[in-house]
Amino acid sequence: MRYLNFIAVVIVSFVICSCENNTNDPEVADFVFKAEKDNETWLATRSWSYLNEKFDELSISAAVEDPDYYQEEAMTIKINKASIEPDKKLLDFDASLAFIIGGDGVAWRYESIKSEQTYLIIHQIDEENKRVSGEFQIKFTDSTTDGEPIIMTDGVFNVAYEHTNTY
Repeated sequence: MRYLNFIAVVIVSFVICSCENNTNDPEVADFVFKAEKDNETWLATRSWSYLNEKFDELSISAAVEDPDYYQEEAMTIKINKASIEPDKKLLDFDASLAFIIGGDGVAWRYESIKSEQTYLIIHQIDEENKRVSGEFQIKFTDSTTDGEPIIMTDGVFNVAYEHTNTY
């Protein structure tokens, strides 16, 4: 009987120890960055943000990674920190959306269009916990082609940020 108990403990221990905790899984990650893109949910697998003291700029970035092909779709929003007021609809900011192949090869890049369809709302910059949250809708266009614009709607984020003085 002791032998069976010992085997049961070993099996249970093995099962528990071999479970993988994937922190990039959006369902268990400590951030949220998502939007609707082409009627599909664009859910980031990683995000990062910097509050740049030297340039007085807040930069918020996120990416949807495809590790099978070593490629990602990355989005960055940059805004002048002085223009941020909680819950104010901001129209003056820059954003880009790029498809990156092989870690550093940009296959295509779209830039935001300044219009009523493109806005950013910063709900909170939590200085104590170093988190920024808000919502967005952004219309992107590729200025080098006559391709269809990309519109990201219902965007929300709640991500950690770091202070920096460099670029």
